[in-house]
Amino acid sequence: MIPTQFFNSRHPLALGLALLVLAWSGTNLMAQEADEVEGWGHLNGRIIVEGAVPEPAELTVGTDDRAWCVNTGEGFLDRSLIVGSNGGLQDAYVMMYFGRSDRKRPAVHPSYEALKQEMVVLNNENCRFEPRALFLRTGQTIEFQNSDAIGHNCHVVTFGNEENCSLGAGQAVKVELDTSDRVPGIVKCDIHPWMEALLLVRDEPYAAITDAEGNFRIENIPAGEWTFQFWHKRSGFMKTLQRDGKPFLGRRGEFQVTIEPDGTVELGELLISIDDLQE
Repeated sequence: MIPTQFFNSRHPLALGLALLVLAWSGTNLMAQEADEVEGWGHLNGRIIVEGAVPEPAELTVGTDDRAWCVNTGEGFLDRSLIVGSNGGLQDAYVMMYFGRSDRKRPAVHPSYEALKQEMVVLNNENCRFEPRALFLRTGQTIEFQNSDAIGHNCHVVTFGNEENCSLGAGQAVKVELDTSDRVPGIVKCDIHPWMEALLLVRDEPYAAITDAEGNFRIENIPAGEWTFQFWHKRSGFMKTLQRDGKPFLGRRGEFQVTIEPDGTVELGELLISIDDLQE
């Protein structure tokens, strides 16, 4: 409810604000229905890092923690930048982008409804989160597991969601997160501060996380024009990403693409300088 003094005020700023709030409150999201879609297509690509990649830094881990946490031989290394031997950038997010004025929302291909019933798992293993990066749809179940012999907690901190679950040795907790986020947030262990994972929560299923080779694929996107966005923990919006030797993204790491029925948009190799991924 807007206070009546906004309407009684003669100040133009107050009146303008009231009208803006009314206009916004009367605007609903317009979601496509699956039977309205003319067809479905796919989006592929690969992200490559250019330049010499530094060795990952050793994280500060106390002596007591080292005694309890299993050392797998690699040490406790910073995993915020993982680049494969072929230069592929792991754990970058490619996700559908909506501006604040965009009211249209995509139809969801029937295949994604079955996938939403599958449980997403984040495990505390050897005092690390596995996997490092996750994607979750709103209303989908995520299970936080603890395979370690010591206690952890899983503290979800995103723009729209917060959940904090304590996990004793061998325990597991299931939760659902209900708010769609614009960008990934984090899951952290407050007991062991070097432990961190990335988590994107979205209503729509059209997002991907690059694999160990830097590859990504988003399947069964409704035909039409859509905007996608690139994001990485080190760079935030990947606005310096290049295609065919030229930057092609907006200031929020976004680009528009036309999805054709039964077609695949091949973005090819997309390059980013190591200088743009330094902390």
